[in-house]
Amino acid sequence: MDFRMSRSCFERLAQRLARTDEFTVTSGHGGRSPIPIDKALLISLWTLAIPDSYRSISNLFNVPKISVLLCLHRVRHATITSVCKEVICFPQNDDDIKSNEDRFFNVRGLSHIVEAIDGCNIPIKAPCVKPVAYVNQKGFQSVVLQAVVDSRIVGYEYE
Repeated sequence: MDFRMSRSCFERLAQRLARTDEFTVTSGHGGRSPIPIDKALLISLWTLAIPDSYRSISNLFNVPKISVLLCLHRVRHATITSVCKEVICFPQNDDDIKSNEDRFFNVRGLSHIVEAIDGCNIPIKAPCVKPVAYVNQKGFQSVVLQAVVDSRIVGYEYE
């Protein structure tokens, strides 16, 4: 619960990260063995979810303070350079970009727009475990929903 994702989601993410260059270990790297991907991911998720110092996080995970920063950097870099490319699909060519721009303009009158992003807080019942961790900036418990859409969904109206 503290890591804000299910075990299966965590395992899928760890498997994807393990295939990245950032976590591919060569035999001749020298020095200590690198922190395993599972532990690096746990350290990174904890660091992002809990406003705590590197010192207390390093004590919690029994790693040096600099390793917290390095884990965060490795996971961030692998996510941005590899995993996001598998999950987030931007328009691939000029025709796709032009077609998205045209649809945004035709449906909403917005020019030079290719994709849109928005988010909202979905109210939830206070969980039994650490309910304060779910309190948003407006003072109530929620989870955050964020979406990125292209022009194919822009014309859809909710009832």
